[in-house]
Parts: sequence; C-alpha cells; structure tokens
Amino acid sequence: MQDLDNKNIDNNRKYRCISEMKVGEAIYLHEEELLESPFVLIKAENHETELGWGKAKAICNTATLVSLTTGKKRTAILYCNNGSMRKEALKSIQSQVDDEYNHEAVAWNEPHSRIPVVLKNVQYTHKHNDMYVMTDRKTNEEYEMVPQSWAVPILDKLEYNTIVTIIYYEGKWNFVSKKETVDIGKYKFNIR
Repeated sequence: MQDLDNKNIDNNRKYRCISEMKVGEAIYLHEEELLESPFVLIKAENHETELGWGKAKAICNTATLVSLTTGKKRTAILYCNNGSMRKEALKSIQSQVDDEYNHEAVAWNEPHSRIPVVLKNVQYTHKHNDMYVMTDRKTNEEYEMVPQSWAVPILDKLEYNTIVTIIYYEGKWNFVSKKETVDIGKYKFNIR
C-alpha cells in the first residue's frame, strides 16, 4: 500500500453535519465509544463529469488508512457528492474500488440505506401530508422525512423551525430526540 498519509485522520472526531465537512475529510459514522463500527464516510469534491481512477484510488487509500490507524477494517465507503455525479461515474468508482481493494464500496448520491447518517441542526419547517419536511440550516436543502411511529407525537408537539437531529437509516429519515439515546440496529446514538 502506498501514498498513505495519516495527518488528516482524527480518531476522536465526532459526528459532523455533512455540509460542514471538508473535501477529502474522513469521519467515523459513530460516536467515540463505538469505534468498532465498520463504516466510514468520506467526502469528495462535487463534479459534473466522471472522476478518474486517481480519485477513486485516493478514496480507497483513505479508507485503508483509517483501517490501519485504528487496527480495524472498514468495510464500506459512502461517497458523498451532493448528487452532482452521474450514475455511470458512481458505478465506475464502485467497480474500481471492488477490484483493487478488499473493501466493499458503497457509492451513491444519496445516503445508503445500510449506513446511518446523522444530520444535526436541521430545522423542522413544515408538514406535507404524512411527510415532515426538514431543512438543513447551512445548505437550505430540504429532506422529506417519514419518522418512526414513536416520534410522531413528539414531532407534532414541536413548533415549526425547531432545531432537531435526524438520522437516515434503512431507507428512511428518522427523528431522534436530543434528550434520548436511541438504538438504530446495533448502533446506539447518544444525541447531545
């Protein structure tokens, strides 16, 4: 393995909103106490054209580096590019990663259903039918959210523009109360 540089890896980094991440930054999709999680999120640049093998290799190197510095293998990558990349490019990157490295590549424009993604400081703006519409305060991007059943009465009591934390898991946006510890699959999120 070559071209590995650990200066940008922070083993103690907590969750951050995707919109606040720097290009090329790698963060763990779990809190500090859950370093056994196999998932890593790596943010890449926005591109309207296909990315070449060099960029895919750099992404793989970052995932491999995270594995080396923590001593645990990371088996999935979420390639986050805010939806600007063509599907053909995503498939190309995924196949290159699978061929060259012993990592499972997850390359999607949207959050992948197997990987919990936490968005903090999201504003509850309005409700449309059974959908709760949340807005990222930094990007103004809207997310239509179908909450878990236990969260509906909590959401219905909230005033519009309340700042909340939500999580994307198993194909849905789920509301997470700031005051509760919530189990999502085997991952537990203590939202402060």
